[in-house]
Amino acid sequence: MDESMMENITFGDMSKIPVKGKGKILIKLKDGGHQFISNVYYVPEMKANILSMGQLLEKGYDIHMKDKCLYLRDDRGSLIARVPMSSNRMFLMNIHHNVPKCLKACFDNQSWLWHLRLGHLNFGGLKLLSTKNMVNGLPSIDQPDQLCEGCLVGKQHRHSFPKESISRAKAPLELVHTDVCGPIDPASLVDCAVYLSNRCPTRSVWNQTPQEAWSGYKLSVSHLKVFGSIAYVHVPDQQRKKLDDKSEKFIFISYSQKSKGYKLYNPVDKKMKVSRDVTFDEKSSWD
Repeated sequence: MDESMMENITFGDMSKIPVKGKGKILIKLKDGGHQFISNVYYVPEMKANILSMGQLLEKGYDIHMKDKCLYLRDDRGSLIARVPMSSNRMFLMNIHHNVPKCLKACFDNQSWLWHLRLGHLNFGGLKLLSTKNMVNGLPSIDQPDQLCEGCLVGKQHRHSFPKESISRAKAPLELVHTDVCGPIDPASLVDCAVYLSNRCPTRSVWNQTPQEAWSGYKLSVSHLKVFGSIAYVHVPDQQRKKLDDKSEKFIFISYSQKSKGYKLYNPVDKKMKVSRDVTFDEKSSWD
């Protein structure tokens, strides 16, 4: 919240009360989704919260009134709220305010931990992996009430594609999608994203992960770790002196495709390493 605001709210009787800050709040929508309302004034002296219909219209929201009800929809047509008119001809909206979950507080809960390990996979997908037994090594998943701040900030909605296609591939490599993006540096980050995507559910393959559909084998996820976490790599005896440290500090960045090891990076000396002799501190990241 920006607390540098120096404005006042003026009422019809010309009385004024100060604005103490400006920020955004996270609300729960009618369909169960969530959305931010931005440029919200914090006015602690006000007895009620006021939502400006004029500003909502300016931001692209659709407001429709019918049968003594107000319908508020976003620019994609999704219903945000249905508000009946009160006896004094006001529209009183009950807003459910959600507080995003801090990532450092996630590790006491297995569902949150696996949400992070699988690259912020949505909890519906996590629960599907667990209940359908699509992978080995995944515990029972419960969907939490709180939200992941990283997902809310980093995931942008797109318009949906048609639910059905005229044609559908029936065998591997029968239909291949490509792009012209070009080389991505560092490639290991993309490797990690693809590695996790192949172990997550998709609408293209029912009750299977893409990797199982390709190989015919159910995979284990018990080895997955939180991307970007600290990894302490064991230094073999032949590579160190008697008083040297027995481990080196790295950042975990991906999984090796050629062995059962992890790809690691040391930002100090810019050194890459693949190792399976690793102890992870998933609660910590590189300072």
